[in-house]
Amino acid sequence: MATATTVIAGSSGKRQINTSYEDFLAHYGTAAYATAPVSPKHKASVEAAVKVVTNWVIGALADRQFTLLDDLNAAILTQVDAVNNRVPFRDQQVCRTEIFEAEEQQFLTPLPAEPYVPVQWRKSKVAPNWHITVATCHYSVPYTLIGSTVDVRIRGQELAVMVDGEVVACHQVQHKRGVYSTDADRHGPPGLEIPGNLWTKDYFLAQARRVGPNTRNAIEALFAATVITAQAYQPARNILGLGKGDNKPILEEACRRLTAGTSARAVSYNAVKTMMAAIRAEQDQRRTTRPSSPPDPRGDQQPPTHPRRSGLIGGSEQFRLNKLTSQPTNNQDSLTEPADADHPHTTAQDNQGTDSKSPDTQSPSLDTTDRDATDSDVTDSDVTKDSDDEKKAGH
Repeated sequence: MATATTVIAGSSGKRQINTSYEDFLAHYGTAAYATAPVSPKHKASVEAAVKVVTNWVIGALADRQFTLLDDLNAAILTQVDAVNNRVPFRDQQVCRTEIFEAEEQQFLTPLPAEPYVPVQWRKSKVAPNWHITVATCHYSVPYTLIGSTVDVRIRGQELAVMVDGEVVACHQVQHKRGVYSTDADRHGPPGLEIPGNLWTKDYFLAQARRVGPNTRNAIEALFAATVITAQAYQPARNILGLGKGDNKPILEEACRRLTAGTSARAVSYNAVKTMMAAIRAEQDQRRTTRPSSPPDPRGDQQPPTHPRRSGLIGGSEQFRLNKLTSQPTNNQDSLTEPADADHPHTTAQDNQGTDSKSPDTQSPSLDTTDRDATDSDVTDSDVTKDSDDEKKAGH
């Protein structure tokens, strides 16, 4: 324990003896008085004894090394005896042992046959199956205490259930996980079932029937395997709790596997939980596993390639801004196509210009480049000659 006393809440610093220390005092038939905290001034004799032990026992053994606890205790006992038998004591030719035997020993009671064992205190609520749960183990109490909170005292291997300081049930401490310690004759109700109590065998069977027939069979097997009906209440409740939400089909399948035919196994919470985990693993494996595709008969052979079929494409140059806004010319990079069958080299623009002419007056058109070149070859002498010919014709 951290301290022998605790402060009483709302009492302006007043203290009280804690429960564990009170039990220690009761074991040895003595009492204690709580002193003021921090700097008490009314226990000088006690502090003087502590100083004597510190100087003459602890100080005397400070330079020695011990590897066994028994050796240390023996050395301490030797030093204590030396202090108690030392003469003189307070200017008297007597020792502490002689004063104790002459004046105090007659007023003391003998020590208990068994040494004090530390006590653990806990609180627990009584379940509808008139049991309490301490460290995963279950202990019966009188069924009239269902729903109430009781004090639990654990001393060594003894567990005592107490109400208002009175012991109402005693058990040996159990160490196997989930085991029951039940005194049905003293604590159980008549017939081991309480009329009107929520937890009954019929109640859990009805709840199991809502899940499915296999779950009901599993709960029925659970009750059949227990000598005392109340001991199956908590496991049945835990098993049915595994079927919450979308887990009912999985719980039903797990109970079917546990109770099916000759492979039936003992029904317990851990068995059902483990079986449900196995079923979920199987479902996950089926979701992730896909059937393998048949091998390709062509093996590593590459598929045949076919020539690309497409129309005439002018390329990106045909979509430049100067190409779209200017008159098309018969350049090498311009796109041309035949006007008709008779004139395969006539451009589309020339055809548009000659549509208004009659067939007799049509003549092959010149490319823009040729036309420009012809116009640039006319000289001044040719112009003068043409004008003279016009004058003669006029005459």
